[in-house]
Amino acid sequence: MRIYLVRHGQSNYNVLGLLNEIPTQKVFLTELGIKQAQEAHQKLKMVHFDKVFVSPLFRTWQTAEIIVPNQIQIIDERLNDVVSGCEGKSLNYFHSLLKNKLTDKLPGGESFQDVKKRVKVFLDELLSLKLNTVLIVSHFDTMRAMLVYFNGLSDEEAFQTKVNNCQIIEIENK
Repeated sequence: MRIYLVRHGQSNYNVLGLLNEIPTQKVFLTELGIKQAQEAHQKLKMVHFDKVFVSPLFRTWQTAEIIVPNQIQIIDERLNDVVSGCEGKSLNYFHSLLKNKLTDKLPGGESFQDVKKRVKVFLDELLSLKLNTVLIVSHFDTMRAMLVYFNGLSDEEAFQTKVNNCQIIEIENK
């Protein structure tokens, strides 16, 4: 199976440095985010995707719709951004509360270890399907967890990995 991982385009919350994990919040792509998704569309327009998976957060739906217009998107909560417990607060504030970025979590939140577990369940299930090519549009930490899964990165290596908005990562899983 060939898997294309794409982080959503730049959002208004990215610009403001704010956290969003609640789907009812309308966090949307900026003009730059739309342009990034259009560039991803150009790079992937010749690829036929059997399935397109997105998180429940609007910015992933919006990105996927630009990359593959009119293709049905499958919403899966396991692709959600890390649940920080700090909805609408700054990323810097959230990080200041954590002593260990890999294992600590705030009340109502999850750790990177939790993210890895839910992503693993999703990917194990995905790989059991008889599909040729899929697109997954998700989030920074979720994609880091996928890189741990597919590339055998350590947690520390994953945290040193930068995943830009609308960066395309191609995985060939045999």
